[in-house]
Amino acid sequence: MTLNPSVPPFIGNLATRVARFLLFQHASFHFARSGERELGAIYSQRAAASAFRSSAPQEALTHYRTALALLDEHAPQRGTCLLGLGEAARLCGTLQDASEAFVSALEWWRARGNNGEAGRAALGLGRVYWRREEIAPARTALQQAVALLSEKPGAEMVQALIELGSLLALSLHEFTEASDALNQALTFARQFGDARLEAAASRALGSVVLRAGDADGAIRLLEQALVKADEVDDVWEATEICASLSLAYRWAGAFDRQQEMLQRWLIYARHCHDPYQVRHLYSFLATGYALRGQRAEAEEALLQGKRIVEQLDSPEPLAMYQFTQGSLVGLWGDLETSEELLRSAIARFRELEPRSLAWWLGGLGLVLALVGKRQEALATLNELEALLAPLPDGAMARAHALCDMAAIVVWLEDREWAARLYPRLVPFHGQMHAFSMDRLLGALATLLGDFPAARVYLAAAEEAIRRSSFKVELAFTLLAQANLELAEHRRSGVASARVLLEETIVLSEHAGTQTLERSLRERLHQLAGKGTRPPLPAGLSLREAEVLRLVTQGKSNRQIAEELVISERTVANHLASIFNKTGVENRAAAAAFAIRHELAE
Repeated sequence: MTLNPSVPPFIGNLATRVARFLLFQHASFHFARSGERELGAIYSQRAAASAFRSSAPQEALTHYRTALALLDEHAPQRGTCLLGLGEAARLCGTLQDASEAFVSALEWWRARGNNGEAGRAALGLGRVYWRREEIAPARTALQQAVALLSEKPGAEMVQALIELGSLLALSLHEFTEASDALNQALTFARQFGDARLEAAASRALGSVVLRAGDADGAIRLLEQALVKADEVDDVWEATEICASLSLAYRWAGAFDRQQEMLQRWLIYARHCHDPYQVRHLYSFLATGYALRGQRAEAEEALLQGKRIVEQLDSPEPLAMYQFTQGSLVGLWGDLETSEELLRSAIARFRELEPRSLAWWLGGLGLVLALVGKRQEALATLNELEALLAPLPDGAMARAHALCDMAAIVVWLEDREWAARLYPRLVPFHGQMHAFSMDRLLGALATLLGDFPAARVYLAAAEEAIRRSSFKVELAFTLLAQANLELAEHRRSGVASARVLLEETIVLSEHAGTQTLERSLRERLHQLAGKGTRPPLPAGLSLREAEVLRLVTQGKSNRQIAEELVISERTVANHLASIFNKTGVENRAAAAAFAIRHELAE
């Protein structure tokens, strides 16, 4: 199915809705101040409902509060107003107010024996708990909602099944139970002939299918869901569908379609007037811009994302924002700040839901590898291995974690881990997670000496990436090809490797990826003397020799960092490695070693 990427339809007749809202608002104001408390409450409730229809949850929140202030505990409208207050507060992002309102509504309706309305309250409460990443209470509340609403199956019961199934899949990786709940929801939605519910159930089921590993099947379900959401002008549902579709397109390697979907997601989200609907969007946009070398646009997207997450009463969006920011500043050369941000994000995820670390921990592990903290990087591999154990073989969380693990192993050039990971990545070839799976398969095959397979994977990676305009991933792919030339042909491959590295440096300069550029220039420098320069003493790397030369000149860590365009922390890491390799304990002894071995010049 081909989706029309044009601007989605707007909802309803705005002028009529605004006029009705203003009429109810005026009547509410008049009666509330004239002593007519019952009429004031009625018109406040009507104004709130009208505000909801006009996509103005903040106004609805104000009017529901006014109505509740005018109603006594036993007024028949009180339960309905409590439900409305909870939903308005949820959409406004004031989640503590929302949970209190839904708890009160649940108690109020259960005391009166109305399980249907109590079920609606439990559904709202489950949604709020989930937004706050309180997964166990969310599951309990949603299961309660399904049980209460099943007495008289209707739209709310389908919604409860959708929320429960989504929670089970996305936060708990319980795909079988999730699929059962969502297939049941889709069956009821079709029986009821409700296009909105069918769109929601198809979207939720598509997300489960996606995370279970079937990107193509997920895309079909999600595209069908988006068509239905458009047909009924359901911008909230369309926004959720776009979020899932953008992931599906990326994982399937359909990069241009992903970019179209991100822009469409932005359009829908703006019409929701719900900041929670864009909680992850700007992180996605920033990453896409950065991979294309558009640093200014990426930094602007990060700034907009920060404004969004700071106004949300939900910890998970902030953690994801920090993770994205940390990953990008590391790419741009500031590995010290990158490590700090990623450690903070991982600490948040560890507290919120430890099982979610399969998605995130590898990013920190890669930065640890980049700054030379080999043992800590290897420790992340071991933790990720434990996190993978309960995940189904084809699950996307497994693919994502394996992708990160392979990137760490390639940078560390660890052949033992390469042998362990290589066969496990093969089922995911052609996919794109944090990095190209084909590029990583090619790099692992190179480490293992399987040069024919490496060529096939790297050629596939280059072909796909050149279509995507992802300059950063293309640079890494060309670097992997240069490494293959040198590994397979040794001296005869130097010329072709130089050409690849020089193209890679140009790409890195244009993309602003200083971390990669520095590594490439060091590699090219080493390559220039390949075959003529004798090995450096004590197994020192060229970069370590450069640091040692500057130490003999009496330069401080800060001065060395400025000259080599690296962080002071990286200089300290190099010095620790130098001391270890040369068997010395201080800078003076290291300088003496350099002079003895003619490294001072």
